[in-house]
Amino acid sequence: GREGKEAVVKLLGSEKARKKLAANAAKLVKHDAVLDGASLNATVSTALEATPAEDAAAALSEQQKRPSHPRFDLAASAARDAYPRDGMVGELAWGSLKWASLDEAARSEAQLSAMAGEEIRVWPPFVLRVLRSALPKAGRVAERQTSERADVLRGLLFLTYMVRLYGQSRAIPPPAAADGDDHHPLARKLGIEPMDAW
Repeated sequence: GREGKEAVVKLLGSEKARKKLAANAAKLVKHDAVLDGASLNATVSTALEATPAEDAAAALSEQQKRPSHPRFDLAASAARDAYPRDGMVGELAWGSLKWASLDEAARSEAQLSAMAGEEIRVWPPFVLRVLRSALPKAGRVAERQTSERADVLRGLLFLTYMVRLYGQSRAIPPPAAADGDDHHPLARKLGIEPMDAW
């Protein structure tokens, strides 16, 4: 090994080789070169024994182990409760979503067909599928059903915005000529009403 080579150089090596070996040995940190090394080693050993890494990791909750995930609940009994909505979408954004026009569209097959056939696809196919068949029924009997329907419509609207913003590779260019109308022509074509959604 290395010690054997060093011993051979010390015994049989040239003066230059012995000087190089001595210089390299001087560069090495000696285990006893630390001031009060024994006390430092004892302190470090005690600290490591007091807080083992396994115990520290075990003390963290599943959520703390995954800080980049939205808030989740592993004990949820339904898929919709696994990721609570308020952990992903804040109350201000959620409360600002105007879902009433989407509710009207969901009640009219003609409007849904028009939304599906738009030249520029605004509404993802999944959203249109849910609007056609999977919305909770609205009715006078249960306010809970109405609230649930509103939550689903808000969620679909939020999802649509996210898909549109993710797919938007550039800003909408300004109109060529200002005709005094604040409504951008491309926004009108996309069905985006000024200040309607947020």
